[in-house]
Amino acid sequence: PINELNLSSPQKEMVYEELEPLVNKINEQNRQICRQMEELRIEHERQDNLRRDFTANVSHELKTPLTSISGFAEIIQNGIAKEDDVRRFAGKIHDESQRLITLVGDIIKLSQLDGKDIAVKLEPIDLYETSQAVMSHLEVAANKKKVTMKLKGNRMVITGAEQIIEEMIFNLVDNAIKYNKEGGIVIVKIGREEDRIKLSVSDN
Repeated sequence: PINELNLSSPQKEMVYEELEPLVNKINEQNRQICRQMEELRIEHERQDNLRRDFTANVSHELKTPLTSISGFAEIIQNGIAKEDDVRRFAGKIHDESQRLITLVGDIIKLSQLDGKDIAVKLEPIDLYETSQAVMSHLEVAANKKKVTMKLKGNRMVITGAEQIIEEMIFNLVDNAIKYNKEGGIVIVKIGREEDRIKLSVSDN
């Protein structure tokens, strides 16, 4: 009888022959629900991992410009900087402050991504010029560790999202400095490899 069916796990051998198609359908729907529940569990875990990674990345991205600002300010405060350098250091502090403002703006944009699509602006990017700017931002961090930075190669232009490309190069160079030995070298190389443009960051 239908009223006696166990809907969670109906058994065909326990029902009338006429009810077997219904039991088959219920079993199939149960399997489908189990698959969906497993997919939701996996997606939930993925979202949790993404949130943890995002928090770690945000902390890293905010810490680097703040460290740079603090370093330049400390040099000026201690009177170590020459008079001619003070203006340049002030410019660096301003640049890093703008970078912080941009990062905060990015965080706000990312918080809006839930259910919304935000267009990414694609434009020509000079990798050589972008790398120069990144290495300039990381000058204080490199000096503290006595790490020498070198930029090699030629000007190469790609199409992409400038801010994303800049952050990728920034993270690579920042890590190459941070995990390098004192007095080490970081080399950023830009060139063409067959039909592709290649950017590499290496350290010793």
